[in-house]
Amino acid sequence: MESVNAPESEKPTIVEGIFDNLDKAGSSSIPGAFLTAEANQAPAGFILIMNYWNLSDLFVSPNLHGKGIGHALWSAALLECERHSEKNSVRVNSSLNAVMFYESLGFRRIDLKIELPSWVVPLERQLSARRQT
Repeated sequence: MESVNAPESEKPTIVEGIFDNLDKAGSSSIPGAFLTAEANQAPAGFILIMNYWNLSDLFVSPNLHGKGIGHALWSAALLECERHSEKNSVRVNSSLNAVMFYESLGFRRIDLKIELPSWVVPLERQLSARRQT
């Protein structure tokens, strides 16, 4: 609830969507990867990639921001995408407060030509040309 810069009235729907994504990933109906990170033997964050091109969810415990956990999760996820994706890019619908983080990872803003909530910014990053399919 603290990680997404969205109106309070929309946060329950966002959390519900995250749990739906995790259920889909856990059912193996959608290919992808779910990676976790720990700090001091406690959960620190996770990243969910759907279809090896849709960065569905990346969260790091707010008290651990700035410790490199998000970068480490992204680096591991990028390797998975480059190994398995049939596409040449990965996308994310970022919350406003995470845009600078994603841009530091090489993501660029894109126009999806669909209406998104005002707090969502669609971003895309090209995958390495040397990826394995």
